[in-house]
Amino acid sequence: MKVHHLGVPVEELTSSVDIYERLGFQVVNRFTLGEEKIAFMEKNEWLVELIESPDSLQGHICLEVKDASEIPAEAVWIEGPFRMDDWSSSFYQLGEEVIEWLIVEETKKG
Repeated sequence: MKVHHLGVPVEELTSSVDIYERLGFQVVNRFTLGEEKIAFMEKNEWLVELIESPDSLQGHICLEVKDASEIPAEAVWIEGPFRMDDWSSSFYQLGEEVIEWLIVEETKKG
């Protein structure tokens, strides 16, 4: 298990992207998911997900795991899975924390 990214709710995505760029981060992905506008920003080994949403959001940590067996049994599913390219992720409540678990599919050799 390793930290994949930190999810940060923002008021206005464009101005937040500008701030992170001034800090040396670069946009590596930008897209809309439902009503949420999302930008992934990267600097060195750090990946930050900026999220503009009409809903009140809580920040989150995303943990990359090999498979769902690494998700604690007491974690309560909130939403997902969301699938993109070679990964899927789901959000869970664990105590008072929201944690996103991301599973990266291994490339099949043919």
